[in-house]
Amino acid sequence: MKLNLDDLYYRIRTDYSFKKRLRKIVLLGGVTVILISLLSIVALFFFSSAIISFLFAHVPGLFEIGFNYVRGFASSFVQEDLTAILNSFGAGANVNEMKNLVNQYFNQLSSNTAIDFQNFSNFISTVKNSLMDNQITTTELDLVKKLILN
Repeated sequence: MKLNLDDLYYRIRTDYSFKKRLRKIVLLGGVTVILISLLSIVALFFFSSAIISFLFAHVPGLFEIGFNYVRGFASSFVQEDLTAILNSFGAGANVNEMKNLVNQYFNQLSSNTAIDFQNFSNFISTVKNSLMDNQITTTELDLVKKLILN
């Protein structure tokens, strides 16, 4: 079956019912394409966090790539948050030492590219665990020091 464009063009110009059917088909096709694209955008908007979570859970290297890309940007905010939390503890000896260790770690993080996501995650979880019980012990300080020296 060969498509003859001259015959098609002639039929569009002369046959009103064919023109009407063709207009309907084109209109329905256009509306369908617009509807599918709108639904895709809405689905992407609503499920983007689920999609990102799925990707991070099933693609192991994605954390490393994301961490290396936002290392400088995110680390300043995390450092500010940890410092603010530590300021609420008062001025104890262990609190001041923990503040110094946090500042030292984030200075290392910005300058040392050898610090990977696993080390960063371990550091954050260690500091978080030491803050959860509302006291900072010397053992927790030693754990944080080990992460800084590595």
